[in-house]
Amino acid sequence: MSLLLAGPDALKSLAEGGPSSGSSASMPPDGGSFSDMPASLLLTAGPHSGTTFDIIGSVGVAILVIVGATVAMDRLPRLRRLAKPVIAVGSMSLTAYVGHFVLQPALPVPAGSDGQQSWVPLLIFVLGAIVFAAIWSRFFRRGPLEYLLNAATKPAKYIR
Repeated sequence: MSLLLAGPDALKSLAEGGPSSGSSASMPPDGGSFSDMPASLLLTAGPHSGTTFDIIGSVGVAILVIVGATVAMDRLPRLRRLAKPVIAVGSMSLTAYVGHFVLQPALPVPAGSDGQQSWVPLLIFVLGAIVFAAIWSRFFRRGPLEYLLNAATKPAKYIR
């Protein structure tokens, strides 16, 4: 649809010389004002442009991945066993998310590199979350923050 409405450059990113902004369409390119932006930019679907077509496409891909993973888990029991540690992280996503922010300042950054260019912090976060969630889920049904959130919201069922 974006190609039909905006022309052949509608799917190009800024890196490819296309009209879409490299970050977010909500911010004017080059520090200009919103009135300086052509309305045709809203018709583009370049990567990470933040336009309606880009968001619809991203949501569509996310739905496709979720449905595909769900079908694969239902049809392939061995895959489900292999994915059990990742499923454990998904069952305590709030804990993993908050843990990421709490532990971020404590992670070492390798010498000679900054945190933006090193894969080490990412690997530590991913492996740490998987190991923690796998061990925790053997003893408890919910993650620690999920348990607290559940306990905090239980009284709400008695309020009319």
